[in-house]
Amino acid sequence: MKTPEQIIASAQAHGDRRSPVYWRGALDVLRFRLEGVRIQCPFKAGTVEFDAYFSGNDRGHALWRQVCCDADNLLPSLTAKVPTRPGEGRNQGRNRSDRSKSQVLQ
Repeated sequence: MKTPEQIIASAQAHGDRRSPVYWRGALDVLRFRLEGVRIQCPFKAGTVEFDAYFSGNDRGHALWRQVCCDADNLLPSLTAKVPTRPGEGRNQGRNRSDRSKSQVLQ
């Protein structure tokens, strides 16, 4: 898997121009997700830097989801190996959203 710095470099090469504070926010999220480094915002609330940093945090989470999706497409699905409850196949487990309105009202 790529390092947080490599993910950010790739995003910077193909995306909009953003401030260094924005990219620091994104990098901090990726370091948290990949390395467990705690996120600590170095900026005071109510400042432009604070807003840019947390906007970058949002981007970091989006990049993380993208990295996870890319990994899922390259590797066999792990969910296929998770055992189901006895009597439940893939299509047999139903939840409330699968029921018709008349079934829910009864």
